[in-house]
Amino acid sequence: VIRIPEKNNNVFIFGEVLSEGSLIYQKDANLEFYLKEASGLKDSADSESIFILYPNGRTKQFSRKRNLFASQSQNIKIEAGSVIFVPRAFDNSLSSRLTTQAYASILGNIGVTLASISAINNN
Repeated sequence: VIRIPEKNNNVFIFGEVLSEGSLIYQKDANLEFYLKEASGLKDSADSESIFILYPNGRTKQFSRKRNLFASQSQNIKIEAGSVIFVPRAFDNSLSSRLTTQAYASILGNIGVTLASISAINNN
């Protein structure tokens, strides 16, 4: 028997935001919308390295830093069931790069955990 869980209608946001947690998915809403819904970023946030984990396991990095040659900032679509993670800003030392790698691993584990909980709750 193969069970396919119902689609989650939430977006989860964690890390260096003022209000972490679950938000109701809004069709066509972008990352900036969800950051505002979470009351914005903390002063310690790294706004140049925001990670989005999609329900299918794919991860994308978003940078709020604008490119000199681009007319707009990056446009990343947020899907229902996505996890947004805003890491803490660090310097460019080796230890901070290792910490960032650890954050990416933790983000993946959070996504798997949320998907598992959602599947269990639907049964």
